[in-house]
Amino acid sequence: MQTISGDVYSINPTDGATYESPFFSRLENNSLCGARVGNIKKTFFHFYNEKTGTGGIIKTASFPLTNYYIRRSKFY
Repeated sequence: MQTISGDVYSINPTDGATYESPFFSRLENNSLCGARVGNIKKTFFHFYNEKTGTGGIIKTASFPLTNYYIRRSKFY
């Protein structure tokens, strides 16, 4: 891709993705009892800095990093 100013950059297919431990995903689903979510999900993270009074919200796609996903990916 190329920007208006002529800078060339590449797009990473995992941009906006978060990889998590499959164990964490399993614990999270088990803690929700009947309201389970899938292994691949959209998560919201929020942060707040009391010193500066700033904060934000980040939304990413979370994928459990398992051998199955690593073997299927052409980037690993």
